[in-house]
Amino acid sequence: MSLAILKLKMSPEEVLTAVTSNAAAALNLAGELGSLEPGKRADLVVWDAATFAEIPYWMGQTLAWAVVKEGRVVTSPHPHPLLQGGEGD
Repeated sequence: MSLAILKLKMSPEEVLTAVTSNAAAALNLAGELGSLEPGKRADLVVWDAATFAEIPYWMGQTLAWAVVKEGRVVTSPHPHPLLQGGEGD
């Protein structure tokens, strides 16, 4: 994200769109991926940032708080009951 903003002069909004909905469309998977909508896979990253526009300013550091793949938390350095699906999971 940082490199696209610095080198390609893209805005954070443009980069986020490029790596989500535009990428899904390029792979002909827009019906399954690329945005958070009912019926689509819940693949997402939870960022430790006030807004997505803050992320490029932390180049070289990871602000990923959790990674969710198909609705399940697959990695998180911060265990939390809400991220783990609650009790009994």
